[in-house]
Amino acid sequence: MEHGDNEKIRATVHYDGTGFHGSQRQPAARTVQGEVERCLERLFERVTRVDAAGRTDAGVHATGQEMAFTSPSGWDPPELRRALNAVLPNDIWIESLTRATSDFHPRFSASGRRYEYYIATAPDSLAPSRLNRVWQLGSPLSTDTLRSAAKPALGRHSFAHLSKTGPAEKSMTCCLEKAEWTCLGGGDVRLTVVADRFLHRMVRYLVATMVDIALEKRPLTDISALLAARKVRPPEPAPAVGLYLTGVRYAEGWNRPPGVPGLGAQLARNQLGSARAWILGLMLASFPIGLALGAVLSPGPGVPNQVEATESPTAAMIRTDASVEGAAAARRRPLAQQTATAGQQSPPGSSNRYTPIVRAANRVSPSVVSVTVLRTVRQARRSSPFDFFVPRRFERTVRGLGSGFAINDHGHVLTNDHVVRDADSIVVTDNRGRVFQASVVGSDPLTDVALLKIPDGEVPAAPLGVSSDIMVGEPAIAIGNPSGYLLANSEATVTVGVISGVGRDFRGQDESLMADLVQTDASINPGNSGGPLVNAEGEVIGINSSIFSRSGGSEGLGFAIPIDRALRVAEELDQYGRIRRPWVGLWPTEVMVDDRIPQTAVRRVAESSPADRAGLLAGDLLISLNDRPVDSSVGWELGLLDAGVNSQVRVTYQRDGRQRSVTLEVEELPSNMAERVQVVRGLELITLTPSIALERRLDIEQGALISEIGDQASEVTGLREGDVILFINREPVSDAQTAGELFQSYAGRGRIVVEFDRDGRQYRTLFSVG
Repeated sequence: MEHGDNEKIRATVHYDGTGFHGSQRQPAARTVQGEVERCLERLFERVTRVDAAGRTDAGVHATGQEMAFTSPSGWDPPELRRALNAVLPNDIWIESLTRATSDFHPRFSASGRRYEYYIATAPDSLAPSRLNRVWQLGSPLSTDTLRSAAKPALGRHSFAHLSKTGPAEKSMTCCLEKAEWTCLGGGDVRLTVVADRFLHRMVRYLVATMVDIALEKRPLTDISALLAARKVRPPEPAPAVGLYLTGVRYAEGWNRPPGVPGLGAQLARNQLGSARAWILGLMLASFPIGLALGAVLSPGPGVPNQVEATESPTAAMIRTDASVEGAAAARRRPLAQQTATAGQQSPPGSSNRYTPIVRAANRVSPSVVSVTVLRTVRQARRSSPFDFFVPRRFERTVRGLGSGFAINDHGHVLTNDHVVRDADSIVVTDNRGRVFQASVVGSDPLTDVALLKIPDGEVPAAPLGVSSDIMVGEPAIAIGNPSGYLLANSEATVTVGVISGVGRDFRGQDESLMADLVQTDASINPGNSGGPLVNAEGEVIGINSSIFSRSGGSEGLGFAIPIDRALRVAEELDQYGRIRRPWVGLWPTEVMVDDRIPQTAVRRVAESSPADRAGLLAGDLLISLNDRPVDSSVGWELGLLDAGVNSQVRVTYQRDGRQRSVTLEVEELPSNMAERVQVVRGLELITLTPSIALERRLDIEQGALISEIGDQASEVTGLREGDVILFINREPVSDAQTAGELFQSYAGRGRIVVEFDRDGRQYRTLFSVG
């Protein structure tokens, strides 16, 4: 066969999602795209990339997934379809192959997608053979209540609180055109949804919320509240097994309109011309919807929401006799074979050993990298007695180690700020031992997050979860490279524990305050910093950051930065190269009240700021920020950072023993809004806050920072920009305002003794104020 120029081929694909880790390719897991690409490579004798209309999660099925790839022009589409179906595994089937224009893309050319979700509500419908075909709820549901719950979701909304969306999604707004519940009889119900686009797990969150409403576990208003981003906690998403992608809409219409016959009938009619295809057709003709999925899954656009007793062929397949389904299931391959790929060995022994922890580790490990840093350190050499008076300094290069993980296919890697701080060069090594030079896109000491850049497409993106729904006690997996690759192995190390707590604050050995962290007893050892903390679903929920230890090793007190915060910081660093500091116009400070209980209070409010307009006053005690307790000024700043610039936050405060709440607009900190105090001509101070201390890498968090000093004042006093004034005539200086008042009170009374910090050491100088 002659192979000419490439041409674009468009395919409509069916698959049973039970044996796949989702549709999107993953290097160390079995996926639909990966299997199709493997078979195309076998036919074309070259690597072929497949694009899809969208990704589906592990366990989600499809009867109308759309894919596209380039093929040698010598292949005729019908002939290629027969050949491809002959080599594909039994749980994938190509319904149609056609030539497409060169500008066709299954995802970007689509204008809508259709999903269906099936629920078995009758207790006697919970047959084991239907385990991976429907959500076996087993509780009666009111179809009328389900329909009432679906109505508020119609139209264009932000589905941010009804999805599990990663940083690649720039917009969370979707237009839901159809949300129709149908009673199929026999205790089964079906939801058909059509939208211009869907977010990650959006349908599953919608289904779970509506079912909770029908079960009277939550009020009918919760759908509207979640769409309006009000403080309503969404449920756990509905199981993936009941969800089916049934069609994709393009300019010419749906790629697979409702009413297309089922998969078994299609195979029989196409007469594939091989014994394997004939046997496969018979198998699938008697197989439940998991493989076929191709029967009528929707009454079609415009059909009224009426059919209470009408049953689609797909629903009939769901209820196929258990003995027939059991025989079909027996012909399926073992789990260990299902999950293996060309580059991954099947787990040895029993499938019981292939636990969720193993699957989660296999899913994330290819995205984990080792980060090696070289730094230049200056040290004093004292080789003779005279060197103690005038030490000679020399430079040496030291090596630092850490971990990181890719968050997209564009070469962006997340790690800790303390891993790459002051680095002269950074090298990233992946799990195959390949080495890449990395550059720092941006780094933020306050949150201890850094974003690196390596060549595009070299390290696969890790599956990203959310940290807002972490449960204490759920499994936690820490992945990283302790001690780098000193173990002579380029694969990451996995340690397992549980989530021990959330919202943890602690003070490190360097007196830095780490706030609102995820605590785990999974071992985090030196070199693990920057690696992912993973849940049992194989989704990253945090960045391993630090440990609390008296021995220097892991003692079961590990801490991770929540992934929600890390991704927000990464997006800011990518877009602006820095963190836009959120600001509401107040300066917090720690105070002691009620028998020395530390609390955070408002020290000053900026005029005409959001806090001023809301009526906040100096002395108000800050209780919570977006329902999260405010335990320190750092916690306050991190709470604002999590909310982000141009958002709204709800602040609860106490005044005169009474609690009140206000909503504040979060703005970007203006460059001129640092609290500046001019002491004398040529000397200007600003209040040192924890965030400024971290940005300037200072070991102290309180004092008056010299932001500007004239040449004459610097020459006379020895002070310089960046010094932090700590004491004036032995009186402590907590902020710039206090320093200004002390300078003023001692003016004309002789010389002033000023004690200040420079590079971690304290000095003393004399200052004259006339």
